[in-house]
This record gives sequence, structure tokens and C-alpha cells, in this order.
Amino acid sequence: MDKFLKSKDNGEDCDADKENGEEEIPRKRTKYGMSGVWDYFKKCADGKTAKCTKCGQICQTSGNTTNLSAHLIRKHPNLSTIEESKAAGPISTLLQKKYDASSARKKTLDSALTTYITSDRRPYCVVEDKGFRHLVEVLDPRYQLPSRRTLRDVCIPNLFIEMKQKLREILDKIEFCAVTTDGWTSKANENYLSVSCHFITEEFEMRTAVLSTTKLKEETNHSAQNIAIFLRAVP
Repeated sequence: MDKFLKSKDNGEDCDADKENGEEEIPRKRTKYGMSGVWDYFKKCADGKTAKCTKCGQICQTSGNTTNLSAHLIRKHPNLSTIEESKAAGPISTLLQKKYDASSARKKTLDSALTTYITSDRRPYCVVEDKGFRHLVEVLDPRYQLPSRRTLRDVCIPNLFIEMKQKLREILDKIEFCAVTTDGWTSKANENYLSVSCHFITEEFEMRTAVLSTTKLKEETNHSAQNIAIFLRAVP
């Protein structure tokens, strides 16, 4: 009975069975199932764990391959490209699965994309360009680009709220600042008024931040009174 009382936590039950002359369970697809995951695992004597043939780690497997597949994705992400002939399809499919919308990786990549668009002043339609989509696919096949509508209605507003809060925290530490305003006309011949704040940080660095850019309600009225009304409305 001793051979059935081996510890499950020492990670050595598979090798210990072999050293004691016990017969290893044969690696047959008919025994474990048809999943390609078993190309990289061998089942241990307890029937509830399996050992990775790549790194030797012991994983729980209670009648399914969920933990085993997760181990391959987490520890051996390039497995399908290194030994594509052995992957037999299922592993490659798992590795190509898109990130969940709530995953930390998806949120990080969405944030990086939003920063790229805002800092480089790129149009929302860049996410629909063939070349850009191909580049993202090569860099990370599991990342699904957000639509231009999601960028406009979700990503950009969220970034605005985040940056606004950061600017408030910076300005709370500033004792003096200078405020300037500038009127300008867009390519669509629309009149806007921008308000900027200029200040020196605690590290004696000159900084400028745009506080507001708003379209003039009365575009032909550039009187001091109309501009004053606009300035008072700046939050």
C-alpha cells in the first residue's frame, strides 16, 4: 500500500515511481483523451496530476485539461512555433485565443493605443488600416483592436478623466501660475478659444497645460465681454 501513499506535494511522484521499478502509465491518446495537450504531459500514478515534459512542473488534472492548457499558455507561449508539427492544432488554437475584455493585458494595450493616438494626433480610423492591423497582429496575436467608436466614446474619455486628475494633483502643489487665452480657427472654419496655464514645478521646470478648448457660441463676436463669459465658464 505504500506506493499509493506517496506525497502529492513533493512533485517527485512521477520520477519516484520510475526509480522504484513501478510501471509508468503508457501515454496513449485513448487513455487520456484526444487533446493535443497530452503531447507535452505524462500522467502521474495518482491519476490526478500530470508532469510537463518541457519543464517538469506537476499540474492538477481532474478529468480535464484546463490546468494543463493554462500551464502551456503561461509557461511555454512559443510552443506552437517551436514544435508546430507536434501541436496538432488544439494548442495553437488556445495560444491564438483573444484576451478577455476585462483582462489586465487587454486594458494595458488599450491604454497604450490610446496614448499613441492622442500623443501623435492620429485619427481614430488608424485601427482600421490594414498595415497597422497587421503590425498589431504580428506583435501580439491575442490582442483585438478596439473599434474607432470604442476609442472615441470609451478610451479617449477615460484617458481624459485620468489626465485631468493628474493635472489637478500637480496644480494643487503650485502656488503661482499664469493663464493665457488664444483664439484660433480650425480647417472647418470654426472658431475656438483655448485657455492655457503656465507654471514652474518644484523641480524648477517650466510647464504648460491646456485647461480648456471650446468652440465659441457666437463665432463672429470676439468682443471682450463675449470672451469674458467664455473664460468664466472654464471649469
